[in-house]
Amino acid sequence: TTEIVPASALMTPGTTSGCTGAGAPESTWSLTVDKVIAATGRASPDDQFTVSIHSGSTLLAAATTGGSGSGSQASTGATFLSLNSLYRITDNMAAGSHYTLQAYTSSISCTMDGQPFTPTYVSPGVWHIATPLITLTDQIYLCAITNTRASRQLQLRKTWVEAVPGHAVTIPPTSGFSTNTSAFASV
Repeated sequence: TTEIVPASALMTPGTTSGCTGAGAPESTWSLTVDKVIAATGRASPDDQFTVSIHSGSTLLAAATTGGSGSGSQASTGATFLSLNSLYRITDNMAAGSHYTLQAYTSSISCTMDGQPFTPTYVSPGVWHIATPLITLTDQIYLCAITNTRASRQLQLRKTWVEAVPGHAVTIPPTSGFSTNTSAFASV
């Protein structure tokens, strides 16, 4: 037989409830983004970070670190999501920071109901999460963005004026080199 389903039992795309109608549970789809500073610490004690969740151009939640510690430093808290929607997670330097985000390597790790997944990478400090059109169960997304102070490579170049072939630079062991190298020989 054919059954007529009243409009009140149908889900409206973009609403925060997963479905409506008799016996349908209220949706608790949510996303929490935590900010973690690696044990190596910050490049400058003035560096602070802001993580945020956006839907289109709308800011849904944001959290900014404070202080100079490491470990978990800020959290957006649970932000409720709509089905069939795209969300943007961002990681930015807060106002007053000494360095830019380029002084750090950023990584994101996420779970959906305890199962690891990888959000879509968009650009440095930006990721997307898309919620499905239809689902029978609620989902809890948890993401942690970790910033690690970037290591830098130092390259030194020595110009030897009036070098005499066969002469070499002597580097004492206290300078960090265990032995002299032929790279320090004159031409």
